[in-house]
Amino acid sequence: MQQVDSSTPTNLTILELPELLKRLFKRVQRPLRTAFGSEAGLFLRYLCHKPDKGLVALYKIDGHDDGAAGSFACLIVDESAFQGRVISFSMQQVEQEPIEVTEAGVLRLPTLGITAQLFPIDEGLPTLADCCDTGPGSRLCRQLEGAAGEFLNDPAWQISEVHARPMRYKPGSHCVICYQLQLRHAFEEETRPLTLFGKVYADERRAHAVQASQFLIYAEQMHIGVIPPMLPQPSGQPEDLRLVISEALQGESLCPGTRALQAHVEYGDKGGIRCVVLPVERLKRTATALAIIHQSDTLTGKQTLHTGSKEAKKVLERARLLAEYYPAFAHEITTLAERLSKLLYLAQPERYGLAHGNFKPSQILFTGEAIAVVDFDSVCLADPALDIGYFLAYLRPPQLWHGRSGMRSWFEGAEQTFCDTYRQALELFDEDSAAIENVFARARLYTAALIFKIATRRVHRLNSPRPQELKAMLSEIQMCMPPEKIY
Repeated sequence: MQQVDSSTPTNLTILELPELLKRLFKRVQRPLRTAFGSEAGLFLRYLCHKPDKGLVALYKIDGHDDGAAGSFACLIVDESAFQGRVISFSMQQVEQEPIEVTEAGVLRLPTLGITAQLFPIDEGLPTLADCCDTGPGSRLCRQLEGAAGEFLNDPAWQISEVHARPMRYKPGSHCVICYQLQLRHAFEEETRPLTLFGKVYADERRAHAVQASQFLIYAEQMHIGVIPPMLPQPSGQPEDLRLVISEALQGESLCPGTRALQAHVEYGDKGGIRCVVLPVERLKRTATALAIIHQSDTLTGKQTLHTGSKEAKKVLERARLLAEYYPAFAHEITTLAERLSKLLYLAQPERYGLAHGNFKPSQILFTGEAIAVVDFDSVCLADPALDIGYFLAYLRPPQLWHGRSGMRSWFEGAEQTFCDTYRQALELFDEDSAAIENVFARARLYTAALIFKIATRRVHRLNSPRPQELKAMLSEIQMCMPPEKIY
């Protein structure tokens, strides 16, 4: 029997990344500790590996409040450090490599392609630290104070205290921050709280484009009498921090779409289905809101054009990734993707119009009888079928992929309610019925494309393969496509 040399360095694994982070900061005399001084534990918050971007891992540092300096540690490994999906170096090599420390405090091992940083320092988001600086007179406080005066129609309101808490953070891409303000009036003995949301962007031009889009859509909805408008009021303050500010929706009944539109099936004592519960009113409000967005022409000619051919290319890219990850399904994946890609290339809408571009339950908020649509980062000119396809792909409950009883009935009922309401809303706008049905036919193709996207999440997040889950998704994609013609 061949003896294994235990001293031979082995490739670094994903499970060793937290230890790697600890060792790197310890080597530069900045050990990761809890707020009480003991050695900190690291808890994974985000992990993604994309071939064009490398690996990004974000960890919560035990014992620190979210948003405090040093509350998150981030590790980035360049794609050049990978051989396929395997990290090409060992922990021993990391220990022997010299560390460069930038002026901002970022740690780098350039030969191995490793970067480590502590929140709010982020090389990809150069203004993030400033957007978390709540000190008196800071650039952030000046911008928040201007926004508060704008929302309250009174510039005499001044900030006495502000707390910043990150809500969603994707290193190098964006960070959504909740700002809780305490205000005092300059001329009256009056105080009041105000909550604002800000989103920090990596690119200044993108921040400007998103702010301009939201401002125009909000103004249009106010003009045509959509009260309240279907998006939080944006601030017109200059985004010199690459920070786009919006007023927070208020109310105890505030409910995110991921919860409000969650599948609900009641089962009997013996496991049989007692009833399928549909969120009918919320589905109707969602469909009506989307129909109103699609009738807008405010941004026509000012946004990126998202065509079926663009989505077709993405389908082929996702299929290649899935085929590599699931070689036993490679032929089926490739065959479906090639056919779907051809159909998307041929799918031409009667007109291109305003589209949200990323319309799914996580971008919807319900409060009382009102609905709000958020995150207009992907707003574009597109076939309205894109938004419908997005929504219906993500409306499918995850349990559907595991064959749980009742999930098919729930989804089909929810889909029917949403589509019927959208159809009725467009008919009120005098849209041609044949054109509406063509939109739904193309929406099924976009749904299939987005299910391919959902299927790649396990690959990007380095989860173990689930063949049965993928098989169910491929079957769903097949169901979304028209029958093949037999000549």
